[in-house]
Amino acid sequence: MSLGTYVPGDITLVDSYGNEFQLKNLKGKPIILSPIYTHCRAACPLITKSLLKVIPKLGTPGKDFWVITFTFDPKDTLEDIKRFQKEYGIDGKGWKVVKAKTSEDLFKLLDAIDFRFMTAGNDFIHPNVVVVLSPELQIKDYIYGVNYNYLEFVNALRLARGEGHHHHHH
Repeated sequence: MSLGTYVPGDITLVDSYGNEFQLKNLKGKPIILSPIYTHCRAACPLITKSLLKVIPKLGTPGKDFWVITFTFDPKDTLEDIKRFQKEYGIDGKGWKVVKAKTSEDLFKLLDAIDFRFMTAGNDFIHPNVVVVLSPELQIKDYIYGVNYNYLEFVNALRLARGEGHHHHHH
């Protein structure tokens, strides 16, 4: 667990439109980070569907916070993230589907959020988690599981904005 850790702002990501940006370009709003891999048939679709239900109740992505669904699979291509974005009807503006520009960028991000995975054939064994960052890119909360509770996110965003106190939940 890396609560309180700052994620490096110089990590370069590439969105589904092929635009490169750095995490620090998103400053000023909390960031909801959702690590997935696009060929996942198990948890990742559930995580994404659950986010699709809860996010609209929390506000408008790009205005109130950013949502970044990012692949931790170094083999995922631009086509893969495009397909994933389309499949789930994500707009790609306030809610971006991204890959790291280089594997160095990827592992810098995964290390910062303390995300570990193992390979199992063509699949990955990975934690089901969403990480909530403050506008300064500080890790404020981890939300576990594949079915999200609206209040967990309200609480996490409040923490990210520097309001309220942390109580841990699983």
